[in-house]
Amino acid sequence: MTNEQLNFIRDAYLHQKEQRGVYDNKASFLIGISGVIFALSMGRTEKISFLIIAISALVALIFAIWAVSYPFPRPTNVFSLLCWSGFKGMKDHEYETKIKEVIGNDEKIIHEYLKEIYAISKYSVEPKAKMVRFASLILTLSLILGLFLIIIGV
Repeated sequence: MTNEQLNFIRDAYLHQKEQRGVYDNKASFLIGISGVIFALSMGRTEKISFLIIAISALVALIFAIWAVSYPFPRPTNVFSLLCWSGFKGMKDHEYETKIKEVIGNDEKIIHEYLKEIYAISKYSVEPKAKMVRFASLILTLSLILGLFLIIIGV
């Protein structure tokens, strides 16, 4: 395996892990903002505008917490040398045999990394991104609607 190939695979792997961290940070930010908005608007829920803001902030809060804490499962039938869930049912000597097979073959090493890069993207980054975007959209739209209703006096 050439250094260029190795660097490309490493960069792709690190990029997916970085993206996962970015969405965790965005979700954490949304948790804080949604929590504050929920707490402040709960004191004035006699007005429909504040009730809408409170409920939407709560929904956004739930989705943001879910994005950070939910352990997005991978398919259990996919073997991976790089993720514990891929080999959790194996004995140590079985794992050692499998890893020796891979280490001796550049194509198999590339294949294992590509599976892991895809798994991180598909089963972690993508669901986190969807939940964070949804939470952000809900919070933004409810704030716009709530502020509009406050301005018109509802």
